[in-house]
Amino acid sequence: MKFSALFLGCIVWLFSIVEAISNKKLLELSKKNGNVINLNSRNYEKILNSPRKSDIVVMFTASSTQFSCTLCNEMSPSFDVVANSWFYDHKDGISKDLKEEGHGLFFARADFGPDSKQLFSRFQLTSVPAFFVFKAGGKTADEFEKITITSELGGNHLGFLAGQIKYLTEVADLVVYEPINWGSTVITTVTVGVLTFVIRKFTSTVVGILTLRPLWGVLCSFAVITLISGNMFVKIRKPEFSGMSSNSVVYFLGGQLQNQYAIESQIVTILYSVLASAMVGLICVVPGIQKWYKNKNQEGKAAFVFFSLALAFSLCIYIFYSALVAVFALKNSGYPFKLFKNPLK
Repeated sequence: MKFSALFLGCIVWLFSIVEAISNKKLLELSKKNGNVINLNSRNYEKILNSPRKSDIVVMFTASSTQFSCTLCNEMSPSFDVVANSWFYDHKDGISKDLKEEGHGLFFARADFGPDSKQLFSRFQLTSVPAFFVFKAGGKTADEFEKITITSELGGNHLGFLAGQIKYLTEVADLVVYEPINWGSTVITTVTVGVLTFVIRKFTSTVVGILTLRPLWGVLCSFAVITLISGNMFVKIRKPEFSGMSSNSVVYFLGGQLQNQYAIESQIVTILYSVLASAMVGLICVVPGIQKWYKNKNQEGKAAFVFFSLALAFSLCIYIFYSALVAVFALKNSGYPFKLFKNPLK
């Protein structure tokens, strides 16, 4: 009887060794796909449901255009940056900070499709992106920590992910190296260069424009209205930023006066800001600039500038007021009036 129990124990021990996935194997799978393991219905049992000495952070996503998962596409590059940063400092994926020898951290991604439907059903996922942390220690795939994505996250995807992963895995030596945005750097450099040249070349003209009181009236009106309109509603109600339909992003809750997405407040705020600024421009800027040219005895230019600016501000008011009416009609089912065809439909 004792021999049988000992034999059975040995069999179970050997089976666990065979089924366990090593850090070396996890590293090999990571390097095949740019430091992030490609998780699917064929390999997830071996990776997640077997004894291992490392934590695995999994991102469930749906990158296909048919799903139009905007947040998936926004957060996926941030997930890659965290993974690349980890392997930049830890070539073998093993933490230098944790007490347990050989305790590592690895990253995996499961993209919804024919090869991963069983995997998504296994975890009963109904929305993406979703982030799960499977801890080390040979636990089953049913035991994991979930990273909750809040509507207040905004664009700080990288800092949020890095902070949550460090907290849940207790890996203190995870340092994120954000890649340099060379496009933004080049654009900023060129812009500064052009502005410097223009200011040095046309100093008197630039100073004259910057000291125009009507111009500052337009800018201040736009800034004040943009900063205050809708902000209180978003802070108090904390609505979702936007919604999703079967094939696109939804910006407006049509036919609902009591509910709205956060982006609705931002869009309407911009409409009000442009309208207010255009009205200030029409009332103050146009006569002011006309007077400025007349004082320089340039009657021809004064008439041309007066007509051009008045037309431009008037068109701006018409277009943005029409857009505001279109939004109102969208929120109020059956509203019959419109100034032009609703571009939101």
